[in-house]
Amino acid sequence: PEIGVRRAAGASRRDLVISLLGEGVLLLAVILAVALPAAALLLRLSVDSWPGSVAGASLLPLSATLFLGILVTFGVLAPFRYAGTRYMSGAADGQVLLGVPAFQLALSLTILMGSAVLLRRAPVLPEIARTSSAPTVLLSLQAAESAPEERARSVEMLLAGLEKTPGVAGVSLTSAGTLLGLGRVDNTTTDCGACPRGGIIIRYDLHTTTNYLVSPDTFAQQGIRLVSGRGFTAADRWDQRPVAIVSRHLAASGFQASGPVGRDLFLGDDWPNHPYRIIGVVEDVPQVALGGSLEPLDTIYLNVLQHPPRSAELLVRGTEAGMSDSSLASLAMGRTGTRWTARVMGAPAAVFAAAGRPVRWFARWFLAVGLVVLVGAVAGTFGTMQMWVESCVAEVAARRAVGAPRWRIIGWVLGNTIGVGVKGVLVGLFLYFSVLRVSLSNLIGQVPLWDSALFVTLAALLLGTAVLGAVIPTVVMLRKPIASLFG
Repeated sequence: PEIGVRRAAGASRRDLVISLLGEGVLLLAVILAVALPAAALLLRLSVDSWPGSVAGASLLPLSATLFLGILVTFGVLAPFRYAGTRYMSGAADGQVLLGVPAFQLALSLTILMGSAVLLRRAPVLPEIARTSSAPTVLLSLQAAESAPEERARSVEMLLAGLEKTPGVAGVSLTSAGTLLGLGRVDNTTTDCGACPRGGIIIRYDLHTTTNYLVSPDTFAQQGIRLVSGRGFTAADRWDQRPVAIVSRHLAASGFQASGPVGRDLFLGDDWPNHPYRIIGVVEDVPQVALGGSLEPLDTIYLNVLQHPPRSAELLVRGTEAGMSDSSLASLAMGRTGTRWTARVMGAPAAVFAAAGRPVRWFARWFLAVGLVVLVGAVAGTFGTMQMWVESCVAEVAARRAVGAPRWRIIGWVLGNTIGVGVKGVLVGLFLYFSVLRVSLSNLIGQVPLWDSALFVTLAALLLGTAVLGAVIPTVVMLRKPIASLFG
């Protein structure tokens, strides 16, 4: 109606655009005056609590401001579509769409369910962190610049020296990240034997694998069970035939039924010139670190004596009697000599706890975002349902005029309102199970299925809000005379 009055009084379309944009600028200024300080504060708190470094976070408020400006501009120019004539036009036809409150309910439910399963997720700890009572420390090693053959001899001497040291019960030297399930991802060609692929029997099969470097005692120290074949030994040296051990998953997916032991595989682009003889199969190991689940389940273990790394992680387990973690760390650092630069990372339990901090960070901020969205959904649903009831005044008046009792009209309103709530809950469950939970599982591993108690509570809260937002204005409307409803 306001657009019609302005057009009838001689306002041009340009005048209307300028007026609407002016209102939009004032609206955006008020929003930004409140939102930017709050956004800057929340951004600073989230960055400070993140267990790591963050680059480019200062650009987030700018991009959000730009998006908000575009959104407000489209919103304030929406009434301009009624400026197509110079004559006064009536109110816009149609009722308020109920898709908006349904989507608000769905989004709030999805995010809060995601935060709940993150908070309930139990830390995935390998055997070494669950069962070890002896003092155990993890050191980060950096090798001095040398040829691979010299590093191989250095690795052999380091392991042999530590194993013979009084007070040391076990030693494991691995590539960086192995303890947390983070390895190097590369292509691998397996000598499958006779494997059907797409109806064709092939001998050589290409896989994407996660590769780790481990020492002969790594499997025993980390509690990884040998399924078949044998493990690495001190005899698998630099100058011997290259050998490899594969995980159970790769053994099942990359080789024929007779198994992989005794067959060959080729790393990267080395096929067919540099075969590695498979000597054993071990159990699959869960990835602990954030993002570890994105790595392939097909896993290959190579002998650190045949692939001496420039940087590695040294796990040293002490005897239980009369030795602390700090004394064990000093003893291990003293054995590294001048060939290695050592840094103490701490006990395995502390390393696993540090790896779990990003997951807890996401859980806390998911919860914060979910609560904000919940408040917005409650307020938006209440207001939108009120607007919907008011837009139905003509239909309510017609029903009352033909004799419909008040309880029947309230039932009609409740039916539509409950339909909105049910749609929102169903869409929320679909988004949670098909999108959010799948993404969380891919990123951090296995998470709980859902929180049924939280789901029932949220569904009841959101549905109750929608019912109140619709019933209250309906009751007020039904108290008015029928003639007044027709205007």
